[in-house]
Amino acid sequence: MNILLEDGLPEEIDGIPIYPDFRNMIRFELLLQDDRVPEMSKITVGLQLLFAEMPTDVFNGVEKLLWFYSGGRSEEEKKRAAAAAHPPRAYDFEKDAELIYAAFMSTYGINLATVEYLHWWEFLALLETLPDTTPMGMIMYYRTVDLSEIKDKHTRKSLEKKKEHWKLDPLFKPKANNIQDIERNMKERVRRRSQQARLEMENARKEDADR
Repeated sequence: MNILLEDGLPEEIDGIPIYPDFRNMIRFELLLQDDRVPEMSKITVGLQLLFAEMPTDVFNGVEKLLWFYSGGRSEEEKKRAAAAAHPPRAYDFEKDAELIYAAFMSTYGINLATVEYLHWWEFLALLETLPDTTPMGMIMYYRTVDLSEIKDKHTRKSLEKKKEHWKLDPLFKPKANNIQDIERNMKERVRRRSQQARLEMENARKEDADR
């Protein structure tokens, strides 16, 4: 989808109204990082954060949740992202909250604490293009700069130190290196839970029949 066109900021998916405000997807990302929350709970809460009503096809719901969370990337873009097993993270919504807030206020005049509504995709577009005149924009540059492209050895050494100082741990654990792995893992857990539920129902029917 093209953010510049009339339908570029979806307000529904597959006919189901969604809650596209940026805060919901920030909550979802923080949830993905929380090891205390069971994986199935993450799936359920994630779907509840996005959809006004639970999709009947949970597999498709998970796929659309992660598609929306990733900014509506195309399949080609997903494949490119999947090829980078450990892409450097540019920001963290917990550690960088104040810096992101200040950058949006100074650059765009948007108060993220009080703005009534901002579509997640709009928020991502603004966040990812913050100028390096802001502390957050500069830190994002340090975290993502490709040092192999820096020819001057003194500059490269200086950036290497800054990159190390500001680096973030991977968003996802080694068992799930990117959004495609997360999607596969979530769908697999949904499939297993569905199978378990069917077996429980069948066992309950057998017990009823034996009584």
